[in-house]
Amino acid sequence: MSESRTESNESPTAGRLAKGALVAFLANLAAGTAAWAFIALSPGTGGLMSWVPAYALYFAMLPATALLPGLALASALILRRVRRARLSPATRQPARAGDSFRRLEGALNGIALAAGAFLTAAILAFLAWFLIGSQRVSPRPAPLFLAEGAVDRPLQRLAFSSDPHFGADTRNPEATESLLSAIDRGDYDGFFVLGDLSETGFPGTGLEEAAEALARSLPDTPVATLEGNHDYLIGGSARYRKIFKRPPYWRMDSGSVHIIALDLPWGTERFTREQRAFLERTLSSINNEDFTVVLSHCFFWSSGYVDPGTGKPWYDQADMIAEVAPILAAGGVDLVVSGHNHYMEYLEADGMRFAVIGAMGGAPDPLPTHMSPASRWFNQGTFGYLELDLSGAIPALTFRDRTGAALYSEELGPSPR
Repeated sequence: MSESRTESNESPTAGRLAKGALVAFLANLAAGTAAWAFIALSPGTGGLMSWVPAYALYFAMLPATALLPGLALASALILRRVRRARLSPATRQPARAGDSFRRLEGALNGIALAAGAFLTAAILAFLAWFLIGSQRVSPRPAPLFLAEGAVDRPLQRLAFSSDPHFGADTRNPEATESLLSAIDRGDYDGFFVLGDLSETGFPGTGLEEAAEALARSLPDTPVATLEGNHDYLIGGSARYRKIFKRPPYWRMDSGSVHIIALDLPWGTERFTREQRAFLERTLSSINNEDFTVVLSHCFFWSSGYVDPGTGKPWYDQADMIAEVAPILAAGGVDLVVSGHNHYMEYLEADGMRFAVIGAMGGAPDPLPTHMSPASRWFNQGTFGYLELDLSGAIPALTFRDRTGAALYSEELGPSPR
């Protein structure tokens, strides 16, 4: 039998099946790649993959789903070539010798078509859920917000805390409620939550709960927030901005007091050219005699430990110290307040003062294995907040526990250069 006769015996159905399998494979690969690119380019994901590389492998599973239909399709093509070779005039094999190959080839093409179509539909459904979910916000009471820019109220007595992790099974809700009650009694001009309000940014996992708790517990205390690395996870940025009415970075001014909030959830991964320009421009517009506070979720100097899951150091963040701290020092920043590490700590370095206050209710981090050389006071395992009092002749900060009791105080006189 000639090869042309063999080709003429090919079933039109088998040909359509082979073409359908190829289309399904390509659609699966395209959908998986698009989903991976969308997630990888979402705000905050770059830092996540940098600090927790295992997530890069999880996201890579989306385009990798095309391996199943791809292998089936490749196997079918190989069988097709083998079958044609066996039926060539040189082999002198009867036509029925290729029947089993033809049936197996059809089965493999069927698997490729079914698997590719199913996985493509599943990935597209996931993307639709993701896109819709990242925009959906359940109606909840909103806190009293401090607006960016010039504020029409004094900022003399301020409170700061970070990392309540609403939605996490490991958080301490009683500690958070007690802390908010103490702040409500303290008659502060503003309360600043420095990120990780939620465990993740997915719908129903903490952002709405955090907003409701702040609205309920602080009816008369205006609130301002930052977005933490957990709030970004994944697709949470759009929902965060809808709920808390905040851009990624911002400034706030009240007379001679200035608050600058930076978008540094993991480290410097989001310290873009635009954000650097904003920071430099803002600092250059402030008088040296004024009092300037910079807020960030990620810490600069901090005691800490080596993360057992990644082997990375969660202390003295080198990129933050090298890339951002010199700009703050040159701009005459008086105090830098951060969260991220679940400690309370006061530090001095590079002529500046730093405070870490990740103690709003998220599970405390373990005892540090590394004490920062910049550390002046450290506390592990106590929930609380930081108070900054600018009403007197000399500014002062006080670390307080969740009841409002003072733990440590420091007068902020001349810069510790």
